[in-house]
Amino acid sequence: MARLRGPGRDRDWRVVGLATIDLLTPGRGAARREARSVTPYAIAGAGWMSSTLPTGAGLYTSGEFALTVGGGVRIAAPRGWHVAPEVRIGWEPQVQASVAIGRRW
Repeated sequence: MARLRGPGRDRDWRVVGLATIDLLTPGRGAARREARSVTPYAIAGAGWMSSTLPTGAGLYTSGEFALTVGGGVRIAAPRGWHVAPEVRIGWEPQVQASVAIGRRW
Protein backbone atom coordinates (compact mmCIF):
# COMPACT_ATOMS: atom_id res chain seq x y z
CA MET A 1 0.00 0.00 0.00
CA ALA A 2 1.24 3.48 -0.82
CA ARG A 3 -0.27 6.82 0.07
CA LEU A 4 1.10 9.78 -1.83
CA ARG A 5 0.48 13.32 -0.68
CA GLY A 6 1.07 16.07 -3.22
CA PRO A 7 0.78 19.83 -2.96
CA GLY A 8 -2.48 21.22 -1.59
CA ARG A 9 -5.20 18.57 -1.57
CA ASP A 10 -3.64 16.33 -4.25
CA ARG A 11 -3.76 12.70 -2.98
CA ASP A 12 -3.07 9.26 -4.45
CA TRP A 13 -3.68 5.79 -2.97
CA ARG A 14 -2.30 2.54 -4.32
CA VAL A 15 -3.25 -0.86 -2.86
CA VAL A 16 -1.68 -3.78 -4.74
CA GLY A 17 -1.24 -7.40 -3.62
CA LEU A 18 1.83 -9.13 -5.04
CA ALA A 19 2.78 -12.77 -5.58
CA THR A 20 6.25 -14.04 -6.43
CA ILE A 21 7.12 -17.42 -7.91
CA ASP A 22 10.66 -18.80 -7.91
CA LEU A 23 11.59 -20.01 -11.40
CA LEU A 24 14.13 -22.57 -10.12
CA THR A 25 13.29 -25.19 -7.50
CA PRO A 26 15.67 -25.97 -4.65
CA GLY A 27 17.73 -29.14 -4.95
CA ARG A 28 17.70 -32.12 -2.58
CA GLY A 29 19.78 -32.85 0.53
CA ALA A 30 22.63 -30.44 1.29
CA ALA A 31 21.83 -28.29 -1.75
CA ARG A 32 18.31 -27.73 -0.41
CA ARG A 33 19.56 -26.72 3.06
CA GLU A 34 21.86 -24.09 1.59
CA ALA A 35 20.20 -21.20 -0.23
CA ARG A 36 20.73 -21.17 -3.99
CA SER A 37 23.18 -18.34 -4.77
CA VAL A 38 20.98 -16.76 -7.50
CA THR A 39 17.27 -17.49 -7.87
CA PRO A 40 15.27 -15.83 -10.67
CA TYR A 41 11.61 -15.13 -9.91
CA ALA A 42 8.47 -13.80 -11.59
CA ILE A 43 6.20 -11.29 -9.86
CA ALA A 44 2.59 -10.32 -10.54
CA GLY A 45 0.08 -8.19 -8.69
CA ALA A 46 -3.34 -6.62 -8.87
CA GLY A 47 -5.15 -3.96 -6.89
CA TRP A 48 -6.73 -0.52 -6.95
CA MET A 49 -5.49 3.04 -7.53
CA SER A 50 -7.33 6.21 -6.52
CA SER A 51 -6.43 9.84 -7.23
CA THR A 52 -7.94 13.04 -5.85
CA LEU A 53 -7.09 16.32 -7.59
CA PRO A 54 -8.28 19.88 -6.99
CA THR A 55 -10.06 21.41 -10.01
CA GLY A 56 -11.78 24.74 -10.62
CA ALA A 57 -15.11 23.09 -9.70
CA GLY A 58 -13.79 21.44 -6.50
CA LEU A 59 -12.12 18.11 -5.83
CA TYR A 60 -12.19 15.38 -8.49
CA THR A 61 -11.64 11.75 -7.43
CA SER A 62 -11.20 8.79 -9.77
CA GLY A 63 -10.24 5.16 -9.24
CA GLU A 64 -9.21 2.27 -11.43
CA PHE A 65 -7.90 -1.29 -11.45
CA ALA A 66 -4.12 -1.71 -11.15
CA LEU A 67 -2.05 -4.53 -12.66
CA THR A 68 1.70 -5.14 -12.53
CA VAL A 69 3.99 -7.92 -13.84
CA GLY A 70 7.75 -8.39 -13.94
CA GLY A 71 10.66 -10.32 -12.62
CA GLY A 72 13.92 -10.22 -10.74
CA VAL A 73 16.68 -12.24 -9.14
CA ARG A 74 17.28 -13.03 -5.48
CA ILE A 75 21.03 -13.03 -4.82
CA ALA A 76 22.16 -14.81 -1.65
CA ALA A 77 24.44 -13.00 0.79
CA PRO A 78 26.03 -14.32 4.03
CA ARG A 79 23.97 -15.27 7.12
CA GLY A 80 20.63 -15.70 5.35
CA TRP A 81 20.52 -12.22 3.81
CA HIS A 82 19.71 -11.57 0.16
CA VAL A 83 19.57 -8.72 -2.35
CA ALA A 84 16.75 -8.79 -4.92
CA PRO A 85 16.74 -6.34 -7.84
CA GLU A 86 13.51 -6.42 -9.88
CA VAL A 87 11.75 -4.64 -12.72
CA ARG A 88 7.98 -4.35 -13.14
CA ILE A 89 5.66 -2.79 -15.68
CA GLY A 90 2.05 -2.00 -14.89
CA TRP A 91 -1.14 -0.09 -15.52
CA GLU A 92 -1.27 2.95 -15.17
CA PRO A 93 1.54 2.62 -17.67
CA GLN A 94 4.65 2.82 -15.57
CA VAL A 95 7.95 1.05 -15.25
CA GLN A 96 9.36 0.43 -11.79
CA ALA A 97 12.86 -0.74 -10.93
CA SER A 98 13.68 -1.48 -7.30
CA VAL A 99 16.11 -3.36 -5.09
CA ALA A 100 14.98 -5.13 -1.92
CA ILE A 101 17.21 -6.31 0.90
CA GLY A 102 15.84 -9.14 3.02
CA ARG A 103 16.66 -11.92 5.42
CA ARG A 104 15.48 -15.52 5.56
CA TRP A 105 14.67 -16.53 9.16
